[in-house]
Amino acid sequence: KYTESMEIRRALEQELGTPQSRRDVSLSLDNFAGIELQLGNYESALEKYRESLEISRGLEQELATPKSRRDVSVTLDNVAGIELQLGKHESALKKHTESLDIMRALEQELGTPESRRDVSVSLDKVAGIELQLGNHESALEKYTESLEIRRVLEQELGTPRSRRDVSVSLDKVAGIELQ
Repeated sequence: KYTESMEIRRALEQELGTPQSRRDVSLSLDNFAGIELQLGNYESALEKYRESLEISRGLEQELATPKSRRDVSVTLDNVAGIELQLGKHESALKKHTESLDIMRALEQELGTPESRRDVSVSLDKVAGIELQLGNHESALEKYTESLEIRRVLEQELGTPRSRRDVSVSLDKVAGIELQ
């Protein structure tokens, strides 16, 4: 079904050539890559995510919207996640760091709770790799910053999700402090 969907979206992109039709191809690639990932086909998933990233970067250049920048960030994280699975820690760290930079810029521009949470999630991803690479101090700084963001969001929102986010961050900070 995903293969058929991909073929349709690629044909529509050829026919229409619109930013939305290109974004649809990118989203299909992401979906297809997710299936490949579940099947353990890491290289194939990585190839699809990289193609999606190329499309997302092109759309960001063309549109320069918050949505297009966020798409680049999310796809960078997808590529980094597979690179991490393949043991390419330094490359994954670079992509997660670029994603974090994008999320920080979006938070400055938008200032929404969701954009702040995105920064927190990105901080956790970067910190996780830094921790694996033995950079405990830098990881602790990022996890602590993430915790601070999540505490503010919990105060503002008071939702179960925001409380859970605080709990997750507390666990991450405590885990490093115990080492």
